[in-house]
Amino acid sequence: MKRLSLIAVLALIGCTQKPPEPPKPLEWTSLPDGSKATVGEITVPENQFFDGPSAVMRCWPEAGGQDCLIATRASYGFMEFIRTKTPALPTNHRLIFEPPVGYQCVVSVDGGWQESVHSSAGQIKLNVVSYMEHPRPASWSRAEVEKLMTDNAIQPQSHWMNCRNLSEVVGKTSLAAVASTEVTREVVGG
Repeated sequence: MKRLSLIAVLALIGCTQKPPEPPKPLEWTSLPDGSKATVGEITVPENQFFDGPSAVMRCWPEAGGQDCLIATRASYGFMEFIRTKTPALPTNHRLIFEPPVGYQCVVSVDGGWQESVHSSAGQIKLNVVSYMEHPRPASWSRAEVEKLMTDNAIQPQSHWMNCRNLSEVVGKTSLAAVASTEVTREVVGG
C-alpha cells in the first residue's frame, strides 16, 4: 500500500511541473552586404563572466540557401565557430555540433586560435597557433581542409573558414563583431 501511495505522489509531482517554454523566435537584423545576423544567449557555466552575447549567427544568401557562420562562447577565454550551409535562415540558436563533423575554429581572447577537422569518430587533425607566435602563420587553406575531408571520407556539417582572419577581428572584442560590418564574407573566406 505504501508503494502505491508513493507512486501516486510521484505521479502528481510530475504532473504539476511546467512544460519547458518554447524558444523565442529569432530577431534577424539586415546588414548592408545583404546578410542577416541574430544575437542571442545560450546556457553558459555560472562561473563564466564575459562581455557581449554568448551566441551569434550571421548568414549570407547563396544559391539554394544560406551560408551561415555560427559562433558561441561557452567560456571566458574561447569563442567557437562553425560554418554551415542551410536551405533557409535557422529558426533557433543551435549549439556547435558535438562532435563538429568537418571544420571547427576556436579563437582565444588573447588572439591565439586553433583549427581542427573532425570525423564522426572525433578530431583527426589540429593546428594550434599561440598568441605569442610572430609572424602569424596563415590558417589552413580551403584546399588543404577539403583534401583532408575527401581523403578521410568526411561528409562535413561544418565547412572551412579563415580562422586567422576571424581571430584578428574578434580575438580582442566579443562575438558581437560577427553581427556587424566588421566581419565580412571575405574575412570568413568568401
